[in-house]
Amino acid sequence: MHDPSPHRQSEIRNLIQGFIAERLATKLEGLANDDPKRATLLEQYQPAAWLADAARRAGQIRAVTHTLKAIHPDAKGTNLYCLPNSLPQHALVGSHCLGDDFAGDVVGNAAALDVYKLLKLEHDGQTPLDLLLAADADAIAALHTDDKHRSLPRCYVRARQPGLPHPYGKPSHWLASSFTAT
Repeated sequence: MHDPSPHRQSEIRNLIQGFIAERLATKLEGLANDDPKRATLLEQYQPAAWLADAARRAGQIRAVTHTLKAIHPDAKGTNLYCLPNSLPQHALVGSHCLGDDFAGDVVGNAAALDVYKLLKLEHDGQTPLDLLLAADADAIAALHTDDKHRSLPRCYVRARQPGLPHPYGKPSHWLASSFTAT
């Protein structure tokens, strides 16, 4: 852990505000200056307002490494978030083989996917999600500028629940090297 750094907080805040500004610019494209939607969007995309709404919407999505619906559309259970490098090593091909070279995914309400995009931005090789999971003081400070919004960072980090199995969610395994039965 490092000492809080106003410069680093500012860098993270600028990254977040740049993301929000890009989202706003996309929404404003094609709108006339006197369009009433423009004023509404300008208000909604003020960083404090957008982050408060994003914190609310963060509960509608879940970061996953193993999505169950991709295995079988009727499967009911829990999508998993298991870092590949934290899994036991064995001779079968599996998620553990990916190490740090993997892309996470998200499930849930598609209208909240922009929240995940925000959390996957990179600052010095780490994402805001990584920083919040590590309770990084600079990332937490970058997400709010007043005591009113102090609880917002917790909304982005959801507790990880144990998985619930389902018979349609069967894992597949292949040997990673030659195997001789004896």
